[in-house]
Amino acid sequence: MSPQPSSVQSSSVEAGPTKADHAEYVLIGGGLASATAAKAIRERDPGGRIVILSAESNVPYHRPPLSKEFLRGDSDFTEAQISPKEEYTTQNIELRLGVRATGLDLPTKTITLDSGETLSFDKLCIATGASAKPLDSAQTPGAGAPNVLTLRTREDSETLRGHLQPGARAVVIGAGYIGMEAAAVCRQKGLEVTIVDTNEHPWSKNTSAAFGGFLRRYFEAQGVRFLLKDGVTEIALDRSGKATGVKTKSGETVPCDFVVAGVGAKLNLDLPKAAGLLTDDQEGVSVDAFLETASADIYAAGDIARFQDPVLEKTWHVEHWQNAEWHGQIVGANMAAKFPSERVAYDHLPYFFSDEFDLHMTLRGDPQAGKSSFVIGSMGTDTERFTEVYLRPDGTIAMGIVLSKAEDETAASDLLERLIRARALVAPHQSALQAGQMKLEDLR
Repeated sequence: MSPQPSSVQSSSVEAGPTKADHAEYVLIGGGLASATAAKAIRERDPGGRIVILSAESNVPYHRPPLSKEFLRGDSDFTEAQISPKEEYTTQNIELRLGVRATGLDLPTKTITLDSGETLSFDKLCIATGASAKPLDSAQTPGAGAPNVLTLRTREDSETLRGHLQPGARAVVIGAGYIGMEAAAVCRQKGLEVTIVDTNEHPWSKNTSAAFGGFLRRYFEAQGVRFLLKDGVTEIALDRSGKATGVKTKSGETVPCDFVVAGVGAKLNLDLPKAAGLLTDDQEGVSVDAFLETASADIYAAGDIARFQDPVLEKTWHVEHWQNAEWHGQIVGANMAAKFPSERVAYDHLPYFFSDEFDLHMTLRGDPQAGKSSFVIGSMGTDTERFTEVYLRPDGTIAMGIVLSKAEDETAASDLLERLIRARALVAPHQSALQAGQMKLEDLR
């Protein structure tokens, strides 16, 4: 299992304690969940000491821009920051950057830092997130070349941005969210782009063959090439050790100037596992409806939290921006709660989004529950908007995807949430919905 990510091993930006210390609230991880939780705590407890321990050297930031506007160079890092550094100081939130938590003792509620310092706490949230999964050098010779890149952190995005020269050749491995978003930006910057994926269509994990086929056609219309149902066997290197081509199982060698590996993420579970918390390598740290672990006063949030979902009636983890924000709000409220009646239980419907070229896609619901789907609108490459509805075996709606060239589809997203929460029976109305004889809004 990979350790929690750290881009530096330097001293923190904010001055830290030099001996054993104590804080009422400690948040391990410098991402959206921790930053949001800290603000929620401060709203409820004006005086309690709050410490964020972040292995990264950057002020907490939003990750979605890293594969979109920040990668394109259309925005700078300050726009990606959750809050400016000064705001943490104003709210008396101690932000310790470049600091790794190396040990956690549950009985004594003590954290050991990589500096050798210890920090005790009353309440703790572990939000160590996930790391980009690199290509396996043992399975893919050449995967360790310096121009075989991943995309997860600010530094990753800046490194990739340095390769975006018009006419350069990019090979993207993986046709999921990150791979497709990175490929779109590369093409927008004038690069030759080839996407290699072992599956039959893009977004194969969460969407239908019809939706994936639409994405493929749309990308191909923009000049992107696909090698699907294929895989990478080797990265060809020049004498300096840089990647010059990608060899595939089908026998083709695709020339390249760099490679982007968008092959998934791995949860950063070393710390909670070593501490003895109940964890699953694929699903994360087990928490209850209030995002609290079996160890009192220890919470988990964001990518690593395996939480109880009352709407979808399942226990799972979600790796997405909106989930991290929701978890942060809930954990912060619960850590600062003075009485059990003040605690907040998780009650949200999963929300995912992606922007690729001029397409804006919003997913609401359970990506794994829909066994069949149908489309309202046109899936032609000249479309302005369509909705794909995914049905459970009983005919109720499990998930909906709205694809649009309009950036704001809040009303459509809210409608999908209402229908999914209501377990709306959609299957009997499929023909009428597709023919335009009724609208989703008409369903109850």
